[in-house]
Amino acid sequence: MADAKIHVLRVPIDNVTESEAVDRLLTFLEEDRHHLLVTPNPEMIMLAQDDPSFMEILRAADLSLPDGVGVVLASRFIGRPFRERVPGCDVIQILLEKMAHTDHTVYFFGAAPGVAAQAKENMEKKYPGIRIIGVHDGYFDQEEEKLICEEIRQKRPDLLMLGLSMGMAEKWAYAHSDLPVRVSACVGGTIDVLAGQVKRAPALMRKMGVEWLYRLIRQPWRAVRMLRLPVFVLKVLFQKTRGS
Repeated sequence: MADAKIHVLRVPIDNVTESEAVDRLLTFLEEDRHHLLVTPNPEMIMLAQDDPSFMEILRAADLSLPDGVGVVLASRFIGRPFRERVPGCDVIQILLEKMAHTDHTVYFFGAAPGVAAQAKENMEKKYPGIRIIGVHDGYFDQEEEKLICEEIRQKRPDLLMLGLSMGMAEKWAYAHSDLPVRVSACVGGTIDVLAGQVKRAPALMRKMGVEWLYRLIRQPWRAVRMLRLPVFVLKVLFQKTRGS
């Protein structure tokens, strides 16, 4: 029997397939309580090593997807491999397609001004019947944040998709778990992808596990962030030697 969760540097990640992840999210949407979805990658896991509050949030998530290829490789290094890589962007699109046949509602929160609105328009065309009941960009001050929270309270979306920056999305969702939302999905740049602002790597590159290289070529500024990766690899290897 596959491990239910695999710990990578103390971050528990669910050993699920794509279809199992979607099914679990559909179950969450039927439950009258808040659930948190996270998609840890090596950068997030390294951030959590130095940020106890962020580590607490990742460990408390209701569903944690093995999204990044680095996380999948790490699981092999420690001898407890994930069954497959489960990109959050793919899971969300399948979930939206299934939600189009239900009464469940969605709110897009994040990305640059105008992007969430474009994502809404695109998804309504792609998945007729989808109920996207609100959008807001990821730029706000304290006063604007109060208005956002009030709108969410009034509209009560079942799924809140957060496209805020790494760490900020998870902390925001965790701090606002009292909002009447059934699933807060911290899914990185997915809103940008849905809006057509960011193109994903070709299918062959995704299958080969080198989508990161495609993103690096298109967004060279990511090179600075990737400096954490060698340290991540060393820490994972050290975890293996300790047998933890």
